[in-house]
Amino acid sequence: MRNWFAKNKEDKLAQKCSRCKQAKKLIFYANNFGVVRGLCKPCRKEIGDKEELFPI
Repeated sequence: MRNWFAKNKEDKLAQKCSRCKQAKKLIFYANNFGVVRGLCKPCRKEIGDKEELFPI
């Protein structure tokens, strides 16, 4: 869905993080069970070694 009210290109590309719910550029990961999550860089670093995630 297009964001018609976005002020700049970054706002158009931003989506909400699965963990912190802030609108940022995301990288999508899948875990061992096949669950897909879109995470921003700070959330990915916080998860770290707790959960094994594979980039899509």
